[in-house]
Amino acid sequence: MVNDKVLKEIDYLMRVADERDEERFRQLDETIRLYQKESKGRAEAAAAKAPFRHHSSERKVWTQCK
Repeated sequence: MVNDKVLKEIDYLMRVADERDEERFRQLDETIRLYQKESKGRAEAAAAKAPFRHHSSERKVWTQCK
């Protein structure tokens, strides 16, 4: 009888801890995805602002092909 109560209490505490961990990981995942989305947007914006330049080796290839 006491063993049953102890087992039920332990089961309950484990379930509560699992739910708390699951919620924490869900929030962490959401934060990571948001950060990645913002970083990708910043990288795309920076790439759009950067001037397009050819490397000298690329120029040689293009001039030889003509």
